Amino acid sequence: MPRSRSFALVRKCVGIAACAVAMPYIALFFLWNGCVEGLEGPPAPPPERAFSPLVAGALWLSAGEEHATFEVEAIELRSLFPGSARDLERGGRGWRWAAGQAIVHDVARQWLAGHGPPDKLARIVREHALSTWLSRHWSADELVRWLAVHTCFGRGAVGIDAAADVNFGKPVDALSAGELAYLAGVRQMPDRFGPSQPEEGRRRRDFMLRRFAEERLITPDELARELSSELVFRLRPKATPPHRDELGDDR
Repeated sequence: MPRSRSFALVRKCVGIAACAVAMPYIALFFLWNGCVEGLEGPPAPPPERAFSPLVAGALWLSAGEEHATFEVEAIELRSLFPGSARDLERGGRGWRWAAGQAIVHDVARQWLAGHGPPDKLARIVREHALSTWLSRHWSADELVRWLAVHTCFGRGAVGIDAAADVNFGKPVDALSAGELAYLAGVRQMPDRFGPSQPEEGRRRRDFMLRRFAEERLITPDELARELSSELVFRLRPKATPPHRDELGDDR
């Protein structure tokens, strides 16, 4: 085979391979932006309410955020891919969510549980689209307030006020750092860390207390005091989860 024809064949093969690699990214780009721009009926911002820094920090960290920065960076398409240029600029060795991305995904996932399509693939795409919308339109304070009202903490308690009452018989503002740490930790797996598993619940509380101290939400003295205290429940009857219409459609 002549050299010119051989070179042309190699060039054609490289072009085909490049197109095959690029097509999924191009398709995802148009799908992503179409979902973001065409997103109908996104959640309405929650009502105004002031929380103490400790309560807000507990809710923020409970969503899986690495740091209590209370900052939300707008999600871009490139943030979906490991080893992006943005990640490398930060000196990261692997893919990590930027500030606020865990909490916007948490809010989007919970909201779509009652409003999203039943198809799993469509739900995943819609979740990313809604997360992108939230990261561009909602503040950190609005995300925290939404979680405070709509998050399930186990034992039928929806919202942090109901969780404080059902587990400790107190209003949320009267909870100790240890009690808030327990609620922040239990919401991920209420069956595993609930009052019926006191040792697991205490270990989870202690883990979250140390996270509070790392983020300077509590002092070292407060950490030592709370770690040495018992986790005392004052259980009330299980709450009856409110109907979605009572919570508001959020549209």
